[in-house]
This record gives sequence, C-alpha cells and structure tokens, in this order.
Amino acid sequence: MPDRRSLAILTLVVAAALAAGITVHSQEAPAAEPAQKDCSLNYSNFGKAFVEKYCLRCHTAQKHNFFTRRGAPKGADFDAYAGIKDKAEKIKKLVVATHKMPKGKPKPDADERRQVGAWIDCGLPE
Repeated sequence: MPDRRSLAILTLVVAAALAAGITVHSQEAPAAEPAQKDCSLNYSNFGKAFVEKYCLRCHTAQKHNFFTRRGAPKGADFDAYAGIKDKAEKIKKLVVATHKMPKGKPKPDADERRQVGAWIDCGLPE
C-alpha cells in the first residue's frame, strides 16, 4: 500500500498535468472538413414545396391581420419567389441557425433545415 507522501506527490503531479492541459493517451479529433455546397437545390425542386409546407400558413398576402398571420410581420410574404429572396438571410437565421421558425407544427427536420441553408448559400436558384 502506498504511503501518504507518495499519494500526495502523485496527486500534485496529476493536478499539475491537468492544469497544464496534458492528457494521457488522448488524441484530438481531426477538424471536420467544411460541408460541400449542395447547389442542386432550387425553387422548383425544393424551395417552393418547403415554403408551401412550412411557411405559407403565416407568411402569405392572403392573411391580413396579426392573428391570422400568427404574428408574421406584414410584408414578409412568401407567396412569390421575390418575397423569399428578399428575406433570405432572415429566413436562414430563423430556420437554419436558431430554429425559431416555423412556429407550430409540422416542423422541418434537420436535413430539411440543412437544405434551406444550402439553397440560400447558393443564391436561391430558381
């Protein structure tokens, strides 16, 4: 059985190693490679269906008051491609980065959110 002095020295060595950031038998994970842009997505094959499924329940010019729009600001209408393109960075922030949109259900899954980000990053091709 080790004596108290040996345990104290061992404790100090381990504490010093931890303080210095030294780890034993540990390797840092390699940095993840940046994701490739998926520019195959466009309004026709992705964007229109996504917007219809998740956005138009609130962001439509057909709804005129705060309650029927569920709080969506007037002017943030996605009935047409131009309205989406105009608000692209805000859409990316709320749908992809913070997941604050859409409100209510159904909600897009992680892959759909990634696709929205990729579509916007590629310039929202039509």
